Amino acid sequence: MSFNVTVNQNRKLHFPESRHIAARTIWMNFPDKPLKLTHFLERMIDWLPRGRERFLIISNWNTYPPHPLAFFETVRLGCGERRHIIDAPGLLIESDDGAKCQEFSESPNTSTLVGFALLVVNFDWQAYLIAKNETSHVYLGDEFISFSTADDSKLAEVFALAARFELKTRESK
Repeated sequence: MSFNVTVNQNRKLHFPESRHIAARTIWMNFPDKPLKLTHFLERMIDWLPRGRERFLIISNWNTYPPHPLAFFETVRLGCGERRHIIDAPGLLIESDDGAKCQEFSESPNTSTLVGFALLVVNFDWQAYLIAKNETSHVYLGDEFISFSTADDSKLAEVFALAARFELKTRESK
């Protein structure tokens, strides 16, 4: 399966030059309340359209203290992934075919993706979220989230999301 992206030896994503040049990136902090963060991450995941496979790739994680990594790998084991994160830093989530107007997904796969995103944020790791046949992507890390897109309607969704959760934004190109 192709997501039209490559991963280098440092687990950083590289997009085709034509896609990267036109993209605008909006940065914001995460909500500081746990339940608000959960709702925000649910909306973040739906920012990448339902009806497409999604891929969360962990690009950086801490090994000390050992408890977060051990817990993360235990949860992955419960999802059927027996390899260590160093050998398989990504998580492929099947398509969620729920209606876009449905506020919360009923798909167990999407719920799993929200849970893994929560772990990444709470452990202060770094990860990318991409979707098949989608030019936009999300980066989680360094206590920030960024949304990158060349699509004006997706950009408007980012600003609406930030307003809904009362988050300040900054832009970089």
